Amino acid sequence: MLRDLQGSGQQIADCDTLVVGGGTCGLAIAAKLARKGLRAICIESGGISQDKEEHPLNEVVHLRSAYGGAAHGRFRCLGGTSTRWGGALIPFQPGDLDHAGWPITHAEIMHYLPEAENLFGLPPGSYELEHLLGNANHVARLAKWPPFAKRNVAKLVDADIKSCAGPQVWLNATATKFSIAQQRLTAVVAQAPDG
Repeated sequence: MLRDLQGSGQQIADCDTLVVGGGTCGLAIAAKLARKGLRAICIESGGISQDKEEHPLNEVVHLRSAYGGAAHGRFRCLGGTSTRWGGALIPFQPGDLDHAGWPITHAEIMHYLPEAENLFGLPPGSYELEHLLGNANHVARLAKWPPFAKRNVAKLVDADIKSCAGPQVWLNATATKFSIAQQRLTAVVAQAPDG
């Protein structure tokens, strides 16, 4: 169910799980959690769509070299940046996670790869191209690009969002405060542009 924090005054909601960000990963995760019977809420700082090329919440102050990627090319809206460019899928490698202090292992993430490929309409199979280089010290890899119709995550989980059993998605809800007690997240405050 879609809700908009803008203009709705103070709201209080309880859930089993909260997902911050209604973009490429957030919407898919919130929909999956709701399908498993959890009360899932997803908060998205943008609205239903972003019409301008830049969003005010992406504004940064550069002290050194100019970098346009922080503000330009990122979209805050239902589906996030997938509403514009769709992206490509290339899985993490073991070295990206296993010794980097992440609380999840590479093997745990790879368990979900077939499901992600299916969501985006991608064929299963390897991303590696060993035959191109023939170098044991480097593995060439190529990304898989979803078909155009399967790039916008908001459209892929639209039925979940509209379902009474689906996640509650709050638009114009920027997370501004996190309360933690006994190493558990106990509350999140989100604020709309109108305060």
